[in-house]
Amino acid sequence: MTPKTILSVLLAAVVAMIIGCGKAPYEPAGDSAETYPATPPVIEFYLTVPFEPPDPALDLRDLHEEFRRQGPQAAPPTLRWLPIKDIEQWHEEPPKIISYPKGIRSLRTTDPEKYFKVTRALVVDVHNGRPYMLVYASDDKCMTHDADEPWKIVAARGVTDYLQQSAIELRFDEAGTLLYGRLYDVIEGKRYAILVDGKVISAGRMTQWFRPSPSIMVAEIPEDEIRVLIGRIN
Repeated sequence: MTPKTILSVLLAAVVAMIIGCGKAPYEPAGDSAETYPATPPVIEFYLTVPFEPPDPALDLRDLHEEFRRQGPQAAPPTLRWLPIKDIEQWHEEPPKIISYPKGIRSLRTTDPEKYFKVTRALVVDVHNGRPYMLVYASDDKCMTHDADEPWKIVAARGVTDYLQQSAIELRFDEAGTLLYGRLYDVIEGKRYAILVDGKVISAGRMTQWFRPSPSIMVAEIPEDEIRVLIGRIN
């Protein structure tokens, strides 16, 4: 190792000590080409933790610090950090609806935390090059398959949402309809994360537009993702 190389290594170590557990830059995880199993997808729903208005019961600064130190497992029992799938597929609301700052789209990969804060007022952070979203995990604020009440999605079809964008309608069985009704009563009008096979693919608002019970309409999903889900469910 040359003296120049040794000096570079020492400088890098000093910088790392100074930075400590501070915010790491976003670097794509570099996953291999993703394949889609032929089995039905595991779909779950979680109320998202908002950045604005803030939850007075949560110290977001402390949650970010613990996340950057320990990773997603650092979340307390009532919360969960969920990995976001393919951040480049996420998009902003149509410009006619909301006026975003110039260059906002580039933040998806350069600063996911700021991107989701500005576009959706949601709490996101990056660990080991992968973005994660903070959600509530208590029984009354999520609809998962961990509960004692089994449920499933029995059908899916492509639809158009009220902004004339592609969306997917998911139809529940009887048990799922009851659980979804309870969840809706708690988080109506708030954003909720859609988890498919362990990754967040959307974080829309649960409003009257999304409640043609016994089904739910999920927006903000790329068309190719919609086609894949329909093929796996039906």
